[in-house]
Amino acid sequence: MKKIMFALGVIGLSVAAVAAVNDTLLMFSTQGPDKYSDGTQVLDGECYALCYVTDTGAFAIKADGTAAAGGEVLLTAPVAKDGRCPNLLYVVDAAKAESLTGGSYAVYLLDTRTSKAAGAALANGKDGAALVVNGAGAVVKGGTTGTEATDTIAQLPAAPNGCGAVQVASVIDQPKITAIKVEGANIKLTVADLSPAANYQVVTGTGVSGVSTPVAATVEGSTFTVSKDAGQFFKVIGTRKVAQ
Repeated sequence: MKKIMFALGVIGLSVAAVAAVNDTLLMFSTQGPDKYSDGTQVLDGECYALCYVTDTGAFAIKADGTAAAGGEVLLTAPVAKDGRCPNLLYVVDAAKAESLTGGSYAVYLLDTRTSKAAGAALANGKDGAALVVNGAGAVVKGGTTGTEATDTIAQLPAAPNGCGAVQVASVIDQPKITAIKVEGANIKLTVADLSPAANYQVVTGTGVSGVSTPVAATVEGSTFTVSKDAGQFFKVIGTRKVAQ
């Protein structure tokens, strides 16, 4: 894949200079106001994700901005302005476009807020990547590029109601304890499948079932350290930082 990129506004020489003659060009916008699941208007700089969906029933976006199943997230663009997506041109490299088969293009509105408080920051990277996705909602499904993508800019269909909305929570993997190591007075738990969209706590119990009593833990990366006296059975549970 040479490139998947986006540009704003009407096509001009700058876009023509970076798009090869056989690249796929997809244009999209929303009328707005686009909204989060709590009914508030999307913040300026919120992300819209261009996806290729092969299974609409299974497709879901994970908290890290990748696809959980049923397709692929091609890129995210932090372009929301005044509650809507302005004219947005996606440029998909010809080689990449050719590799996408058995599905169709879709655009999803994301919720990347760090909290629901007024003026909250967005968890977006400098390159436009969504670093933490709390929820998502399709604003386009079944988009195609037509039969002559070499010389045609396909206008993806707009949301039926004229605006987009975050409708479902992102997928958060269940954390798994992969190693337990006793070091002096402490026990170190190595945990896999941690999500940037969740806060985690260690709970303990006296048996395999009923592990639910919170215990104090220090966290360094994927390692949780608890006192050896805290219990015999442990589990790590997560709660969403921004509930949907």
